[in-house]
Amino acid sequence: MFLRALDVYSRIGVGQFERIFEMFLGDPRRQKDVSDCKPLFNCFKRQLLALEPNTSFSICSPDVPADYRLAFDVLQVIRHHVAWRKKPEGGFTVNFDKPMGTSDQPLCKIEDA
Repeated sequence: MFLRALDVYSRIGVGQFERIFEMFLGDPRRQKDVSDCKPLFNCFKRQLLALEPNTSFSICSPDVPADYRLAFDVLQVIRHHVAWRKKPEGGFTVNFDKPMGTSDQPLCKIEDA
């Protein structure tokens, strides 16, 4: 649940409202629901983030406040740690890549007890 909270929070900061809605729908057959809400998402983007319709910021954008980038960094560090704990031989998903730092803070470290 904590990882999802970090994911949602960082997506709010970049304006990925459609993706947040999709995350909670759970059923890919409900994509029409996402399409029906596009005007509302675009209104949020315009009013809250001064974004054009159907766009979002890059997480590395200087327009994204530091708190959102920091949440993204923490999320990436935790995903990386969990991926290697579950599968020590590695894998081919982005979770196995070294997390890139997007905030001005150093990446946190997770140490095994």
